[in-house]
Amino acid sequence: MRAALGIMAGLVLASGCATESVTAYAAGKTPAFNENEWVEVVPLPGFTEELHVVFHAAGQRPMSRRTTTARPSKPRVVFTEPLPPELSCKVTQTGQSVDHIAASRYGKKWKWATASFFVLEAAVAALSLLSDAPDGKSNVPRRIVGGYLALDALVTGGLFFVPKRDVLETKPRTVVTTVRRDCPAGLVVEAGGKRVEVDARGKLDPVGVQVLDRAMAEPTARIEVRFGSYSAVIAPTPDQRCAWLRGRRNIADAQAVCADAIGRYGRQPITTTLQVAPGTLTGQRTPTLEHRLNMALAQSAR
Repeated sequence: MRAALGIMAGLVLASGCATESVTAYAAGKTPAFNENEWVEVVPLPGFTEELHVVFHAAGQRPMSRRTTTARPSKPRVVFTEPLPPELSCKVTQTGQSVDHIAASRYGKKWKWATASFFVLEAAVAALSLLSDAPDGKSNVPRRIVGGYLALDALVTGGLFFVPKRDVLETKPRTVVTTVRRDCPAGLVVEAGGKRVEVDARGKLDPVGVQVLDRAMAEPTARIEVRFGSYSAVIAPTPDQRCAWLRGRRNIADAQAVCADAIGRYGRQPITTTLQVAPGTLTGQRTPTLEHRLNMALAQSAR
């Protein structure tokens, strides 16, 4: 009985109905169950288009490895040669939309929830206030828990009588859509004064691999990503350069670079983002969100 009482008190204490409602109201949220909800999403005209580029020191797949059994009692893991570095690309479109929400609140769902919590909290509060503590232990914690739950149950009982009402809300929302995951034709990486072409899979030629490796070993590494007239400059941190050289197994250069790192070894990947004109990377000039808006307006006019 005492164990069950403790479990029930803990569950109710962690999610008191009145406490959650007051907290939600204070945070500007509505702690109510919506009924007969109807949502209309209206896209707003205009959007932005971005090309996200991520550098991978040893490919996008995990480094392969094999286990030798020369000594069965202590198998030895031997890593194979790392995969060549490559890039991953993602094109996204970001737009704005508005959600128009019509619903009923404080109806049957609300009544059932508040009534259930009222009964549960009142029962646990009564058990906490009326039961005695084990020998040698203070009964004060039980009284505190019981008093809190009794007060929460009282407020919850009052919430039961909140009248039902209909609401209409408007909520703005940001919509991010991924439209492609290949690298566009014409993407170029420049480092050390040399340009490296990138294919659709993000692969680099052997010369490009050497260019990036040499750039990561330089104290003032500077990499520029270009696509047409758009460009972005990356200055990798010592941690990121250290992680790159360790992934490439370039031990000699890694020792010098990693000495300046703070020990995290580049947990943050080397990334950059190019914001381009809408439609540049999607092959269409008609904005997707604007098209959806026009279609919605045309249908409503019929």
